[in-house]
Amino acid sequence: MASKSTDFKIEHRAYVKIRTLLKFHQQISKDLEEVYKDTALPYSTVVDWARRFRKGRVSIEDEARIGVPVSSASDKNILEISALLEEDPQITLVEITDTVGISTGTAQAIVHDN
Repeated sequence: MASKSTDFKIEHRAYVKIRTLLKFHQQISKDLEEVYKDTALPYSTVVDWARRFRKGRVSIEDEARIGVPVSSASDKNILEISALLEEDPQITLVEITDTVGISTGTAQAIVHDN
């Protein structure tokens, strides 16, 4: 079963595709923001998807990405960050990301969730 987030993504892409094919590029992002408010696709994503559809893309589904990790929040990274925090509770997020080699968002999620 698809998640609500995935459903919104598909709805947004379908709208972008139809409006792009009808050559209503300018209004797409504004329309999505009006309907979906804070969950609307970012403008840059709308532009990217519109470009893909203009170039002939048909599918609104994500393409399979072989070899791309689902998340950097692996058990190894969680343990490493936990150890860093135990060693120095005042360590900054930047120091954590530099030491562990993961994105700021992933590091922040690990610190917050674990």
